[in-house]
Amino acid sequence: MTTLPWNSIVAAVCWVVLAVGALVWSRSAPHRRDHPAVEEPWEHVRERFPLQESLKAVPEVSEAWLAAVMRANPFSSKRRDAAAASVPNPSQPPPPPPPPPALFMYKGRVQMGSKERAVLEDATSKKTYFVEPSQKIAGFEVLEILEDRVVLSNLQTGEALTVQLSAKESAKSQKKDQPKAQGPSTKPQAPRPRF
Repeated sequence: MTTLPWNSIVAAVCWVVLAVGALVWSRSAPHRRDHPAVEEPWEHVRERFPLQESLKAVPEVSEAWLAAVMRANPFSSKRRDAAAASVPNPSQPPPPPPPPPALFMYKGRVQMGSKERAVLEDATSKKTYFVEPSQKIAGFEVLEILEDRVVLSNLQTGEALTVQLSAKESAKSQKKDQPKAQGPSTKPQAPRPRF
C-alpha cells in the first residue's frame, strides 16, 4: 500500500479554496454600487463667515516697489545679523552694569605651614581671599604683606593701593598680645537659660 503525500493534498485544497474565493469576489464586485460623495456647495460657508472688505481687494503693487524689496533682501541671514546687532531688543534686559571696584578690608594674617597669607575681604562681593605675594585677585596683584597693612597693585592702572588692618581686627590682635589677668572675675555672670 502506498502512502499519499499529504503535503501535496493540503496545498491543492488551499489553491482550490483560493480560486473559488477569487471567483466569487470577481462576480460580486461589478454588482456593488458605489455611493458617490455628496458635493456640498460652499455658499453656506461664505454666508456664515464673510470676508472683510479689506481682505477682498488685493492691493496694487508696482514693479518699482517689488524691485526695491528685492534689493533690500529682507530675508537674508546677513541682514538679520546686522539688524540684530544694531537694534536693541526690548524683550531682552539690558546688559548688567560692570561690577563696582573692589573695596578690600585687611582682616589679618594666617600662618599656613611655612607660608604666611593675608586675609582680605572684598566688601562689595563679600568674598574672602587668602592671598600671598604676587597672587592676583579681583583685578589686583598682591605686592607685599606686612603686619598692619597689605600693598596691592591695580593691574589696569599700575597704581599702588595700601589696605590697612581693620580697626576691629587690630583691637582683637592687641587683646591677644596682652596677658590675661589672673584671679576671679569681678564681673557677675548671668544665669544660663534652661530649655
